[in-house]
Amino acid sequence: MPRLLLVSAYFAPGSEIGGRRIERMASHLQGLGWQVSVLTLHPGYSDHVDPLRSRPDGIEIIETHACTPRTWLRSFQQRMTPTNNEDASPRVAKRSDKRPMWRSLLGQAYGWVEFPDPWIGWFPFAVAAVKGRQFDVVLASNPPGTPLLIGAAVAKRTGAKLVLDYRDPWMHQLLTNPALASRRRTLPLHRKVENNAIGQAHLLTCTTRTLQEMLAQRSEVPTMWLPNAVDGEIATWLPESRRDIVYAGSL
Repeated sequence: MPRLLLVSAYFAPGSEIGGRRIERMASHLQGLGWQVSVLTLHPGYSDHVDPLRSRPDGIEIIETHACTPRTWLRSFQQRMTPTNNEDASPRVAKRSDKRPMWRSLLGQAYGWVEFPDPWIGWFPFAVAAVKGRQFDVVLASNPPGTPLLIGAAVAKRTGAKLVLDYRDPWMHQLLTNPALASRRRTLPLHRKVENNAIGQAHLLTCTTRTLQEMLAQRSEVPTMWLPNAVDGEIATWLPESRRDIVYAGSL
């Protein structure tokens, strides 16, 4: 039975939309005869945990911890910030309206330390968790970009074929997402790191045709359009004459 390792920062019971695709992949590939293992973060690192979400049956889940200084700082600030406005002095309330200089400088420093993204502190824990294991294929899901680096490192060490799954583009996200503006200072490094991972890959899978075309222009690595879809058992009850679907979720 061929052995497959899926690398994703998101997975059940986390409710992040990025985890749904990997969960479906794990189930379907297991049904096709693959021995599937999932390398992911401990649920404690997820901001949205749904205790009612179940994991696919028969899938090996390898959970690890990570070093995430920004998360620790955020938790510390939340504990130190009054939750009741009546308890906060006018002086404190006035300070909160303007971001202190030290916080701006700290954010810039984190932009360099947390390269290519805040999950880079997961890298050593993830690689160590599968040390000594052998896989035939390693599939890593982006974003964030760190799983691509983890997948590339594991595939290189084990001699496995590497597949990079793109739910969203790496570089385009940096250029268009205002929340990622602080990382644009390291844009050339982002491009170099991503290109190194792509150069090691045997296949790139993409959720959209546009994304497939973008990646095909950057590399000679084969690309495959692998769209998100609805489970067959859900669609069977729809009348054949009309199958309009309304998606009411998060994007």
